[in-house]
Amino acid sequence: MTAAVFDPDEAETILAAASIPPALNLWEWADANVAFSEHYPTARRGRYSSAFVPFWRGPMEDFTRRDVKEVVILACAQAGKTEQMLLMPVRFNMSRNPVPTMYVGASQSQVEAVWDERI
Repeated sequence: MTAAVFDPDEAETILAAASIPPALNLWEWADANVAFSEHYPTARRGRYSSAFVPFWRGPMEDFTRRDVKEVVILACAQAGKTEQMLLMPVRFNMSRNPVPTMYVGASQSQVEAVWDERI
């Protein structure tokens, strides 16, 4: 009969590999996981950075808080609402907990263009 020898260094490695990733809010997740290619329809290319639009951090954080049931935004045109408040939460939820998702737009062609190009 062979006895197993406990090696604390191996235990740490095994626990680290099996650990649950830290709970990130939406903007933290986006900073760590989103990058825009040259084919993406935006003026900014490369890694996403919430530091570029820090005023969206609060509302984006609200999307991941269980106690928040509704987020209301009043913003000017071209302020990043579609990207920050609509598409980023869809991407976040698809990566964390993929479930059927409904996206509604003005027309089928508009929805298909957004979904194909930006999601």
